Amino acid sequence: MLKRENAVGRMTSLRFMHTPAGGQTDLDPERRVGTVRRRYVLYVEGYDPRGAEAYYQLFQRSCDRFRKAWSVEQALDPFEIDSDDFAHWSLTTRSASWQVATRYDFLRLERHIRADMYGPTVPQIVRGLGWLIDDVVSGTMWRIFRASWRFGVHLLSIQALLVIWLALAAVIGLAVAFVGSNFGEPLWLAIAAGLAVAMATVAAAAANDTDELVLVGHSTGSVIAAAIMARALALDPDLGRHGARLVLLTLGAVMPAVALHPAANRMRDTIKRLAGEPTVAWIECQSRKDVMNFEGFDPVDGVGVHVEKRHNPLLWSVRFKEMVSPAHYQRLRWNFFRMHFQYINAGDRPTAHDYMLLIAGTVALADWARHHEQLTLEFVSGDITQSSCSSTDVGASRHQ
Repeated sequence: MLKRENAVGRMTSLRFMHTPAGGQTDLDPERRVGTVRRRYVLYVEGYDPRGAEAYYQLFQRSCDRFRKAWSVEQALDPFEIDSDDFAHWSLTTRSASWQVATRYDFLRLERHIRADMYGPTVPQIVRGLGWLIDDVVSGTMWRIFRASWRFGVHLLSIQALLVIWLALAAVIGLAVAFVGSNFGEPLWLAIAAGLAVAMATVAAAAANDTDELVLVGHSTGSVIAAAIMARALALDPDLGRHGARLVLLTLGAVMPAVALHPAANRMRDTIKRLAGEPTVAWIECQSRKDVMNFEGFDPVDGVGVHVEKRHNPLLWSVRFKEMVSPAHYQRLRWNFFRMHFQYINAGDRPTAHDYMLLIAGTVALADWARHHEQLTLEFVSGDITQSSCSSTDVGASRHQ
């Protein structure tokens, strides 16, 4: 059952509704679970040229599905472009007993991605071949296959297509390349722009009008999001000890593909910093049906990073099949790109891992990720206080 506290309380007391066979649980029989009234989300996209407006439209469609699947109301504000680096929109989600206001900032990397993607052909060819040769010579390809054979096959297929394309169309490709005269901005500028956002992250986390700050990194965006969080902690080592609770949410992350390279020392240093940080809840969502992630792989020990007092990440295995109808799932299962985006799409059936629920639900994200099976989905739509709460454990102290 759920026990409602007075409005002056800073926690919602919970008695678990389900107990494992044998009557034992690894948690106390009564546990306090944090709730949120105001959440700030900073979203870092993957390697996708579509831009912030396209993601806003995707967000709109998810809101529509979420409202149909859950007995909640949502009010989505219009899309606004703030600068070359940011766009934002706001969302209010409410049920009969709670209300959450979400500020959703979108880090605009599309201009860097487009410049990188649509640059002259010759540099693209040289870089692609260099990528393939380096992966083989350095042993990174072998390490990736050992970590996740599905991701390895996906990566190798992209590289094989490059080689085939070069063999069949080298003359055409070179001719097109010489037409272009201007080189676009390299992708490292996008990463540099992302690191600069750490200053804004510090300011948002320290603000007294936010209960929870969630830094979301999807796909290759997980690399930049992790770097932003590490830089923010370097700027303010006590960041997570005051102000908003800190969450790093990585979805379908390709971080291991970077960290497994022998020369990726900075990436491994970032992982080590976050794995040992008790004030950050790093939640790593993986799915067996996503060929573009490292399902079942430990992104810390698996890349050779060893932390004496480890707090992160919490590994959350996501079952996309439970999120959507059977007919919809059949359409998704062979569309690998669309399946990779299911992490940030709402489902048409109520499930614990629904993106709208994660970024707009009332339960503190770290607590929901750890205890959603004991809480059950009724906790979200049931009787819960609207108090602003602090989580009992800030960092995800165990990994599944």
